[in-house]
Amino acid sequence: MIFELVGLGIIAIILVIIIAPIIALFFSWIGKMPFKTVWKRTSIVLLIPYLLFISLALAPDDEGPLSTAFDIGFITAFIIIFITPIIALFLKWIFKTPFKYGWISSSVILLGALTLLSISFAIDASDLSSSLAWQNIAGVLSIIPFIILLGAPPLALLLKLTKNESYKKMWKFSSIFLIGASIILFLTVTIGLYFDEQPLVEEMDEKFEQRKDELPKGNSIDKIFIEVEKSGQFNWRRRRTNASASMVFKNYNNADFKGTVIIYAILNKEIIGAKELNIEIDSQSEESDYVPAKRLNINKKIWDDVELDYSIEGEFKS
Repeated sequence: MIFELVGLGIIAIILVIIIAPIIALFFSWIGKMPFKTVWKRTSIVLLIPYLLFISLALAPDDEGPLSTAFDIGFITAFIIIFITPIIALFLKWIFKTPFKYGWISSSVILLGALTLLSISFAIDASDLSSSLAWQNIAGVLSIIPFIILLGAPPLALLLKLTKNESYKKMWKFSSIFLIGASIILFLTVTIGLYFDEQPLVEEMDEKFEQRKDELPKGNSIDKIFIEVEKSGQFNWRRRRTNASASMVFKNYNNADFKGTVIIYAILNKEIIGAKELNIEIDSQSEESDYVPAKRLNINKKIWDDVELDYSIEGEFKS
């Protein structure tokens, strides 16, 4: 580690003493500026990306919090130093916006988006992801940056042309409107899924209470209950359907489970389709998933006659 740091330090010295002066000579000659001033600025410009490279190279290789912090720090620095100045120059060229204002405002927007995405990823990686409500919160947080950066601008431009208002005002209105609509949509989906899944969870709890005395004492796949049922329907237009095989899993073991589940579509006692799913279920928690009917080779004509079954295998995490 010491030798690596010494080597990196030597490269930094070479950048400042050899490479930066050569570049500075050229730019001082072109721009007719003092060599010393250009040399200092060139050294800073070369050292900043080099330091970023070092931080990324020395970052931990595992998937722990420290490694994640290094990644987020690197992305943050990259946004502030490289991305936002380009955006600021563009805004100055197109909208005559002062460079400093464009750099600060774009930095705030992009770093805010990065923060929301980081929180979303943290929720997905934590135990909170086993909760349906937190899954949807993570979904809302992850979609907000894309709404602000990609969805709101074209809508704001359209409103500006029709309402004759300033683009900035319409962009704020569009962002608030689309975020509000997304939250309402996610809340509706969350409530709907909760009321659809809760009876299945209660049914599994009843089955477990009835069978728990005959189940193995230790961790066992027999203590992972799965309910599979048909949900949705085929619409009159073939290309539009929400028919699917919906599943709810519950792990009654005292250890987390990781494995695979194969969902079978059965017609007249013959398997007509199968789909394998990777699942991870925390101890004493439930998860849900679904498979579109078409992926199980189910069409509208046989939808009512098809039966669903499953098989499961995997291992428990110590």
